[in-house]
Order: sequence, then structure tokens, then C-alpha cells
Amino acid sequence: MRALAPLVRTTRRKGLTPGAAERMAALLRGNGSRMDKRAKQVRIPDLADLKKRGQKITMLTAYDATMARLLDRTGIDALLVGDSLGMAAVREALRQAWARCTRRMGSMVCKLLNIVQPDRAYFGEKDAQQLAVVRKMVVDLNIPAVIVPVATVREPDGLAMSSRNRRLDAGERRMAPALHQALPTAAARIAGEASVEEARGAALAALGAQPAIRVEYLEIVDPERMQAVKRIGGPVLIAAAVWIGAVRLIDNLLCLPGRGTVE
Repeated sequence: MRALAPLVRTTRRKGLTPGAAERMAALLRGNGSRMDKRAKQVRIPDLADLKKRGQKITMLTAYDATMARLLDRTGIDALLVGDSLGMAAVREALRQAWARCTRRMGSMVCKLLNIVQPDRAYFGEKDAQQLAVVRKMVVDLNIPAVIVPVATVREPDGLAMSSRNRRLDAGERRMAPALHQALPTAAARIAGEASVEEARGAALAALGAQPAIRVEYLEIVDPERMQAVKRIGGPVLIAAAVWIGAVRLIDNLLCLPGRGTVE
């Protein structure tokens, strides 16, 4: 971490714009050919040499070893590797643990933004709660960075791309798209101006067709405050987390009453 600060200062003095990105293995997968190239190991002296020669230095953060391996293959010069928020939540009491992990995630992201001092920081929309927490933290703490949401990248069958998908066996992988398919079911009810209970019930019923899927939560929430709503009077987020075997999957869908899904 200490090595990043002088690199960031040098980058700014040269009139370049530093940026930061959270875990986006799926985005990198979607970028194709660069993932097929293995970069040589880059050490601190190599970064110092790049700085002397006035070359651009690319830096990203990786939240776990899987993400770090993917990023390493793209030719990124510097990686900041930390603990995955998702991994931190495993095996703890679910909702209480999520609150604790959210606080830890906020602290870790705050440290990252203070070290890198990016003009823009990119966070995936798939983890909507994390995105909402980071957006509020940046405003509350007057952090001079623009938080840029990045659309969820999906497999052809609709499943949100994630390094966790690799841990699904063949049967579990066939079931996994049911999570994404259940969300438009609720969105269609909301478009028809159904109540929260009716829309949520429709999505839960769709997931119930797959008995092996365990629902951790499926809520209709305010997209900024991430609090469950009782009435739908504007944009809402249908957010869900399920377990398939030992793998936890998350997804969400933004929608409007009378209109349906917001692209």
C-alpha cells in the first residue's frame, strides 16, 4: 500500500487520471483476448523504472486470490489484494454478518480510495448493496471521487458472471439461471402495479420450482437506501441472494411501477 502513494502522486503530476476498480472478474472475462495473455511478474523496481521513463502505470484492486489471478493475466502493473466481502460473510449469522461485513467493506474501500485517490472508481451493479454503501460513504466523507456503476455482465442464459460460478457442479449450474429468471417475474407484477407482497410472492414462487435452491433473501427495496419498501411509488430494486449447494449467488433488477424493468 505504501508503494502506491508515490505512484499516484507521480501520475497526477504528469496530468494523468488515476482510477480504481473493484472486483470485476466478469467484466474482464467479457473483454476477451487480453485474458489470454500472461503478463510477466512486475516488481517495485520495475514500477520505479516505468515512472522514470514517464510511462503510464495501471493499478487495480483484487478482493480475493481468484480475482488476483484473473487480473494478473491482463497485464495490470500493480494489484492491491484484500479480503472478499462475500467470503467474509460465509458461515456467519446471515443478516447480522452482512451488516458487519458491510462496515468492514466500507472501511476497506475508504482506505483504498484514500491511498489511490482516484478521480473515478468503478463498482459493479451486481452487488447493489455494496454500491449503495460506497456511494453514501463518498458523499458523507467528502471523498473527491466519482463512483461509476458498471452494468452486470451475464452469461448467455442470464446468470450474472462471477468467479463463484466455477464452483457450481453441472447440475447446480443448470439450476443457477433460475435466480435471474425469477426477478423479471416480480418486475412484471410491479409493472402491473401489484403490491409488494404480490410481486415478492411471485418471484419466490418461481424460485420454489427449484427445491434445491435455498433463498437467503428476496426483497423489494429503495435503490438508494437499500431498505425494504411497503408501497411502490417509484423506482425499486428487486434484490436476491440464494444458495445452490455451497455457493452463494446474488442478483438484482431495477424496475418501475407501470413500466417494468429499467435498462
